[in-house]
Amino acid sequence: IQVNKNFCLDEFIDPVTYFTLPDHGLRLVDPSLFDIAQLLRDEYGNPLTINDWWKHLPEDFTDFDPVKFLRQCEAIGCPCWSGIRTDLTKVGAPASAHRLRGEKVFRAIDIRDKKISGEEKILMDIVRKNAAKFYALGLRRTEDILITNGWLHGDTLNKNCKPNSIRVIDKTKCTETIYF
Repeated sequence: IQVNKNFCLDEFIDPVTYFTLPDHGLRLVDPSLFDIAQLLRDEYGNPLTINDWWKHLPEDFTDFDPVKFLRQCEAIGCPCWSGIRTDLTKVGAPASAHRLRGEKVFRAIDIRDKKISGEEKILMDIVRKNAAKFYALGLRRTEDILITNGWLHGDTLNKNCKPNSIRVIDKTKCTETIYF
C-alpha cells in the first residue's frame, strides 16, 4: 500500500499488524510520519529504509502464520520494529513514541540507508538544515546519533518541546535543541 512517492505502509508496520488488521494498521500510524520520511528521502536523494520484512515474504501463502514469519525475520536481523512496536516485542523503552501507550497512533520511525555506514550523521545534518520544514510536518524529536547505531530516529511526540525547535534526546535528557 503506497503511502507517498517512495514509501509503502509495510515499512511503518510490523508483519503481524499488517496481516491481521483490516486496514493493515494504517489507522495506527501518525500520518505526519509519512511526510517526514518522504522529506528526508527527498533531501537525502537516495533510497531509505524503515522496516524491510516484505523482502522475506514467502511466495506461497498457504498456511502463512504472521507470528511465525515475524520470529523468522527477527532471527535473521531483519528490521521489523523500526516503526510501530506492539506487545510482541521488547525492543525499545516502554514509554517510546514507537508504542501506542494509550494513544490512537504511534509517533516514531527509525530510518536508515542500509547501503552505507554513518548515514545517521548525514540524515541528522539534513534535519538541522531543514528544521523549519521538518517541524512544519510535525517532527518534534530525534535521538542523539551518539546512541543510535546506523539509523536516525524521528518522532512527532510533543513532549517537553519548545515552539519552533526540534529536541535531540538521549535515553535520559535533551542533548541539543535545534532552533530555526
